[in-house]
Amino acid sequence: MGDGRLVRQELLVSVAETYRDHSVAEFLLSLAAYVHSTNRALVRGEVVGPSRPLIPGVSASAVYCAMPVFFPDEFATYRGSDPATVLVWLLPQPPTEAEYVRRVGWDRYETELEEAEVDFWDLDRPPMWGT
Repeated sequence: MGDGRLVRQELLVSVAETYRDHSVAEFLLSLAAYVHSTNRALVRGEVVGPSRPLIPGVSASAVYCAMPVFFPDEFATYRGSDPATVLVWLLPQPPTEAEYVRRVGWDRYETELEEAEVDFWDLDRPPMWGT
């Protein structure tokens, strides 16, 4: 962490069953290698990308780092490791939506997400904002 604290992270991406392809695993491994190379933790509200599409042929080319709100509360942190392991939920985003988050800030973006109907699992969804 920026203040010198150590943290372990586990990265989670959830996608629709239609994307049952090894490309999703390849994306996740590639992102994990990138994060490891930076020697710093991902933080809530951080956007990684846009870059190339997460998997070939889809519009999502960035991810938003969030708390795993659709999962039980105890799923967010595993305290059986030292340091604790924090789960980072990666929400796929189209490029203009990623830029929108950077412009308005993560707190406003998350507030707007709560009010919108977003298919988080669709890697080809249109941007909700930033069009």
